[in-house]
Amino acid sequence: MGKKRVLLVEDEIIIARDIYNMLIHTGYEVVAVVNTAAEAIQKAEKLKPDVVLMDIMLESKRAGIDAANYIYFNIGIPIIYMTSYTDKVTVEKAIKSEPFGYLLKPFEERELQTNIEVALYKFQMEKKLKERERWLSTILISIREGVVATNVQGRVTFLNPLAEKLIGVNADEALGKLVNHLVHIIDENTQKKIAIPIKAITKGENFTFPPRCFLKGKNGQTTPVAPLIAPIKNEHQEITGLVLTLANIQAQRKAEEERLESLEQLTQSMTGIIQALATTIEMRDPYTAGHQRRVAHLASAIAEKMGLPPEKIKIIKLAAEVHDIGKIHVPAEILSKPGKISEVEFNLIKTHPQVGYEVLKNIDFPWPIADIVHQHHERLDGSGYPQGLKNGQILLEARIIAVADVVEAMASHRPYRPAKKIQEALQEIDRQKGKLYDPKVVKACLQLFQEGFLLCP
Repeated sequence: MGKKRVLLVEDEIIIARDIYNMLIHTGYEVVAVVNTAAEAIQKAEKLKPDVVLMDIMLESKRAGIDAANYIYFNIGIPIIYMTSYTDKVTVEKAIKSEPFGYLLKPFEERELQTNIEVALYKFQMEKKLKERERWLSTILISIREGVVATNVQGRVTFLNPLAEKLIGVNADEALGKLVNHLVHIIDENTQKKIAIPIKAITKGENFTFPPRCFLKGKNGQTTPVAPLIAPIKNEHQEITGLVLTLANIQAQRKAEEERLESLEQLTQSMTGIIQALATTIEMRDPYTAGHQRRVAHLASAIAEKMGLPPEKIKIIKLAAEVHDIGKIHVPAEILSKPGKISEVEFNLIKTHPQVGYEVLKNIDFPWPIADIVHQHHERLDGSGYPQGLKNGQILLEARIIAVADVVEAMASHRPYRPAKKIQEALQEIDRQKGKLYDPKVVKACLQLFQEGFLLCP
């Protein structure tokens, strides 16, 4: 693998020389050193570096920020800011350009290297996630469903061509009409028309259609459909309208087995995404390789012992397989550091549940994977992190993974300590049940090992 290529943008010659020397000494290739915003943009477009070190204050107060905006949003190169200024206005403007790092001058060589490596990791992960989101978006766009959108009063503002065909009206005729007057969805069991509760949904209440419905078109023709309705929210999470989707399931009714197979394939795709994310973190840290897999094995066994339904067990297994994905934010040398880690290093490690949540929250999983990952270090007495949740505030799935995580971690070798006997780990969770750990989860875990359960290798 070649050296990482850096474009250095700094208008003070002495400082630029010092940073250049630091970069060369730490093994980076400096593709160019420039001192103006225009040159920065020109060199970034021509040389395509891996990262840009950008001085915020160039020839004018906002020149560095403006150049950074252009380079990141138009050329797609991550930016790390360097500055001696920390005033609130400058920082706020800088944040809007979505930098991947922020160095306050003067800085040490180690700090520079850490910022660059973290920025490159974050950028690569962001690229992968965006590619995955585009892939998922293409699938969703390709689904052949009728779509009807309304305002908060329930008047139609949009419908797509398939909705026009199903309902039997054209868009011009439908716009402005009340959706309940336009769309006639019938409950197959009662044979009665279903009135969509517009006011209740716009107030935040949930509404679900009966499991078997059909749509009655303007011409009297009926089509079996799977309707869904959901609120449309703006950036402030305020409900601004509703979207009704009408999936024509006539073919599915005729071929139920094929439909189930298709759903299973979609689940496998989601599972594949999770497994790919799990591999990403384990490849960075040889000491915890397999940790997530073993935690998933134990957590799903605990869930099964507790008598949870198969769907819940599957969710727990999948969430456990990526519960430490947030460690991509932690430098690998800290994760594999022998001996005692410092308080600063430990605090950085403790950010991994929050980082994991940020990584996963925008992936449209059909399960609460991001929330479970967010909570797996919470404890019943509120002493956990990052949110300090207590008792019933913590998801059951997270409470199960928390116990499995502790048992597996104590029983496995770490750079800073040898593995402990499994009995010591079990004694620890037994001592702390009711205080840190859910007593029912601990009971199920202890029963498993009493019955001869073994952690997978």
